[in-house]
Amino acid sequence: LMVDGDGSYPAEGGRILVDAWMQARADMLNGVRQPVGEGEIFRPMHRRATALFARVLRMAFRSQTDDLFSGLRLFSRRFYQNVPLLAQGFELEMELTIQAIDKDFLVREFPVPFGRRAEGAASKLQSFRDGRRILRLLTILFRDYRPLRFYGLLAGLLFATGIAAGALPLYQFFTVTIITHVPLAILASSLILLAALVFQTGLILHSNLRHNREAFRHRLQEWERRETRRPKEPAAHRP
Repeated sequence: LMVDGDGSYPAEGGRILVDAWMQARADMLNGVRQPVGEGEIFRPMHRRATALFARVLRMAFRSQTDDLFSGLRLFSRRFYQNVPLLAQGFELEMELTIQAIDKDFLVREFPVPFGRRAEGAASKLQSFRDGRRILRLLTILFRDYRPLRFYGLLAGLLFATGIAAGALPLYQFFTVTIITHVPLAILASSLILLAALVFQTGLILHSNLRHNREAFRHRLQEWERRETRRPKEPAAHRP
């Protein structure tokens, strides 16, 4: 069970996730924050930024979450022993979500109470600095986990720019058979060639990513076989 240490998540939220996991197992249970108490809990700017990042995540990974930056989550042993994490700070929650999406782990979401921080607990969030770091991580993860889509979009942009740059030289070639804008023609051909190379890079990385996913799936199956052979711990006796 992972929870932020600033006292903003009441203990009953953890109990909600534990009870939900006992009824229907999943790899990650995400607590969707529901404000409790008086006053404004979420700052308006942070609410808009969270919605923006969730929208970008949906467009990039074709997946949706109701609370991308929730600090209350429950993980199965299968998840937390097999998912490598590199992010630190406020980027951690995003990487947890994308790792679960990419590796086809089962994710469920449940509403949990969320209140103000405990007295004396100061926020370490700096809107612009941390927003920039989160956006940078989202771009990197999009590039690493969806390379064909990422490089395909970049190649499409380069190709469209090349076509726009070469429109005038092509018009001159087909009408008067003389090209006077030679630098523009060279720029257009270079951009189109670069677009082809970028798209080829995406294809290569996509193929390599598929092999990595297959290797991860084999490692996960081997871990599951070891778990089935592991001696079960005796159930605790309650007084």
